[in-house]
Amino acid sequence: MTLLAQALAAQLGIPALTGALVKTRVTEPQKEMLVQAEKRANVAGAFAANGDVAGKQLILVDDLYDSGATVAESARVLARAGAASLVVLTLTKTIHGDN
Repeated sequence: MTLLAQALAAQLGIPALTGALVKTRVTEPQKEMLVQAEKRANVAGAFAANGDVAGKQLILVDDLYDSGATVAESARVLARAGAASLVVLTLTKTIHGDN
């Protein structure tokens, strides 16, 4: 995803903050879970803001949107770190379980 984010940033003429969100622990693959609550619990506390995102308008680039649990947790972390706004771009969307 880093290369895609960098290419998108170059096209838009904006900086790519590829390390602004980091994973802090190993999680199970979301696609293997069928229940929304499991997916939320799996990613809860699994990310941290890295660097200064306060006041910035961010684009979060991800490969897959499944239940939205990862995006929601990422957005929560970035908002808590002071991000002014967040737009999410994904390459594909799938639905599993009770989404």
